[in-house]
Amino acid sequence: MNELHPIFYHCDRSRPIGWEDKKRNRNYRRLFGGLAWPQVDRPGFAVIVAEGLQDEGPHNPTIPDHVALYVLREVESGDFEQLMRTCIEHSRKVSWHGNMNHRVNMRLLCDFNRAESGAGRLQLSLMPAPFIYSEGDLREVFDDGIMRIRRRGQKGALILDDSPLLKARLDDVPRDKGVVNRAEEYPGLLALCFAVSALSCYPCVDPAGAGTPGQALTEYDPFEPNPGGQHPGQMKTGQGV
Repeated sequence: MNELHPIFYHCDRSRPIGWEDKKRNRNYRRLFGGLAWPQVDRPGFAVIVAEGLQDEGPHNPTIPDHVALYVLREVESGDFEQLMRTCIEHSRKVSWHGNMNHRVNMRLLCDFNRAESGAGRLQLSLMPAPFIYSEGDLREVFDDGIMRIRRRGQKGALILDDSPLLKARLDDVPRDKGVVNRAEEYPGLLALCFAVSALSCYPCVDPAGAGTPGQALTEYDPFEPNPGGQHPGQMKTGQGV
């Protein structure tokens, strides 16, 4: 990720408004990460997704609020600490999201962060993935996330050129909703669902304004009715950007 350089708004260099990707000749608005925990019978997965700046990328300009998403990196590992350190490596640029209702892995993360802090190293700050209020919500989030990912892929608005593992595993998931018994069976795609869902739901900040949260640039596609026109991400937490 060293090829990404911050873009600042005019003379204000207090925080970047985007990222310039010199390697791929693209610009991004935000970088979100999805983290799926390692399981006893399968490795964990981390994925970094970039939200393209408006009017960039091979997407259909006639689709309202349609912004291309690019998967920049995928990492698969059964080693808990190695996976956490991979996320920390990019944490200055990437906002990480995952299932924070998994008590065992959250305890492991707390112990890991405590040890890292004691050694004078950076810790991993994890944000909640949208719509997961209990372990029972995971399957529904996965089903809806896969549907959203496939819809974006059909429109050319999800670019998987740098993610051969996710490309292959997306084809393995049954297309009938509800067929998958456990979302954890597909940790790579679960991590991708977390990142895409967070980008779609959590607000971005308008650099030209007074710093107030605004509509996410990606399309908003809630899983349930949303009275008042407010984002679920805004109702739960406003720090996801």
